[in-house]
Amino acid sequence: MHPLEKQRIQLSPTDKDTLENAAKEFLQTTSKELLLDNITLYKNFQKKKTVAH
Repeated sequence: MHPLEKQRIQLSPTDKDTLENAAKEFLQTTSKELLLDNITLYKNFQKKKTVAH
C-alpha cells in the first residue's frame, strides 16, 4: 500500500462538494489573474515595439 493511502481521510459527500467548489473557485480566480497579467504584459510589449521602430 502507498504511504499516502494510509493517511487518506474519509470525506463526507458535503465536504467533498465544498472542497471541489473551493478548488474550482480558486482555479477560476487564478486563471483570471493570470489572464490579466498576460494582457498587461502584452500591452507593455506592444508599446515597446512601437517605440523601438
